[in-house]
Order: sequence, then C-alpha cells, then structure tokens
Amino acid sequence: MGDFIEHLKGTKWTEWKAWFCACCCSGYVFAKVAYDKLKDDSYRLPIVACCPCVGAFWYMKAVERLPDPCLNRILAFFWVALCPTCAFYIAAVDDGIDPAEEFGACINLLKKVVCIDRS
Repeated sequence: MGDFIEHLKGTKWTEWKAWFCACCCSGYVFAKVAYDKLKDDSYRLPIVACCPCVGAFWYMKAVERLPDPCLNRILAFFWVALCPTCAFYIAAVDDGIDPAEEFGACINLLKKVVCIDRS
C-alpha cells in the first residue's frame, strides 16, 4: 500500500494541461493513453469492457512508475472506480498530453476527413 500512496504523493498535482484534458475530455485521455501504452491491444479494450478489471489494467499500464504487486493492482482498481478524473489526470501527466497539440492534431484530421485525403 505504501508504494501506491508514494506514487500519489509523487504526482505533480498542479499541471493545468493534464487537468484540462482529464476534466474536459476524459474519453480522449483514456483512448490516447491506451493507444500509447497498449499499442495493438488498445482497440481490444472495448471487447473486454464487461470485466471490472479493465480500469485497473489500463491504469497499471498507463502509470509505468507504479510497481506491480497484487496490492497495487487492487488499489488501482478502486482508484479508477472511485476517482476516475484523478486517475485520468495522473495518466495524462505521465503521458505528457498537451491540449493545444491534441486540438491541432484533431483539426488536421478533420481537414483530411473533409477533403477525403488518404495520406
């Protein structure tokens, strides 16, 4: 339990970019972090969404600095279930999500979609 508490204490809780992403677009944070950390398995997560351990699995993969004993997995499960915004925040901090960059990337994708650009 000490590892998990230390991991929470070691988080920089004043990163406004990560708070913005965690509060305004948590689904985007979940998908981006899943893609960055899980690669090919990221698109398989909705298939196993019925399993209550998906959030804990995602969090353990998202926060690589957290040691992997069974107790931390259990605490990660409760952390994601009880305070998902905080869990998404920590994942966003660790992933380095910048809302301005992500918004720009979304605009570029929108241009490709509108112009049906296959490149």
